[in-house]
Amino acid sequence: MSLGSHNQLKSGQSLSDLAQLLHSHGTKIIHFIGILGSGMRPLSELLAQLPFMFGDTRFGQILIQGSDLRAGPNDKSHTGHRVFASHSADHLKTASGVVDAVIYTGVITENHPEFKGAR
Repeated sequence: MSLGSHNQLKSGQSLSDLAQLLHSHGTKIIHFIGILGSGMRPLSELLAQLPFMFGDTRFGQILIQGSDLRAGPNDKSHTGHRVFASHSADHLKTASGVVDAVIYTGVITENHPEFKGAR
């Protein structure tokens, strides 16, 4: 699942709206393209701290990973999540299959390897 142009949040919607969208798709692992960017880093860090909570039911934490060309070989986000220092569709693979969602910005083109891998 890709959360770019396919399932967009509209202006004025909240982080809770995003959490509900992710939960409705059964999302557990999210990959951010450009995770160290000025918009993606804060969003990834907020989502990493946000448990899926609806009413009194807790569904668990979202696991975060991402890629950014500015990352060093051992770089991690502020929350300690894995950051790849390159872009590759292989980054979307996990021990259990593939990531559940890919989040990207409008500057990512359709021929970006991770964008293509998410489709």
